Amino acid sequence: MRASQVAAFPRVREALLRRQRGFREAPGLIADGRDMGTVVFPDAPVKIFLDASSEERANRRMLQLQEKGFSVNFERLLAEIKERDDRDRNRAVAPLVPCC
Repeated sequence: MRASQVAAFPRVREALLRRQRGFREAPGLIADGRDMGTVVFPDAPVKIFLDASSEERANRRMLQLQEKGFSVNFERLLAEIKERDDRDRNRAVAPLVPCC
């Protein structure tokens, strides 16, 4: 099961949120993730939302996997990324939205 599928379960999300928020200590932290600025740390004083096209993200992932010696199919990676985006944007619990 992928992270975005597990994240759709409310009880899992609640447990993870408590743990993630526990890492916030002075002087602060840099958190990277799809919902760090909207769900995990909504009151963060600084938020940066970066986005890239599905095609660019698939190309980057393909290069990463190829560097590790894996044989990959660009179209399959692209489809997987689009499916994840759709799943994350449309889930009932903490859907993916820009933080800013």
